[in-house]
Amino acid sequence: MPPTTEQRVLTVGVVRETAPRERRVALDPEVTTRLVASGHLVLVEQGAGEAASLPDAAYRIAGASVVSRADVVATCDVLAVVRPPDAALVASLRAGQLLNLPAALEAYLYDAQTGQQINLR
Repeated sequence: MPPTTEQRVLTVGVVRETAPRERRVALDPEVTTRLVASGHLVLVEQGAGEAASLPDAAYRIAGASVVSRADVVATCDVLAVVRPPDAALVASLRAGQLLNLPAALEAYLYDAQTGQQINLR
């Protein structure tokens, strides 16, 4: 369903995880399809799902744009990550961007600059 005038369209970004032996990706193509169907934009870093056997083509079919890491970080409103970001990623975030960590998926987001929890309920 397209967003209403009261519903803000979010750009959700997904980057490739960089922690050693980390094979997970924050969003799979099924969740991507649901976000896009709800009217949101999804940007996925090239190769973000490779370690989880989720090719870029699957994300494109789901409606995501597959772009560079720099484009994901520069453009997204919400950055979905599996693990807390490393110092380089934190340094590249801008004020107002939000991080969505797995423990927060139910109803919470975290402000990337302040580290404060934002309740979405």
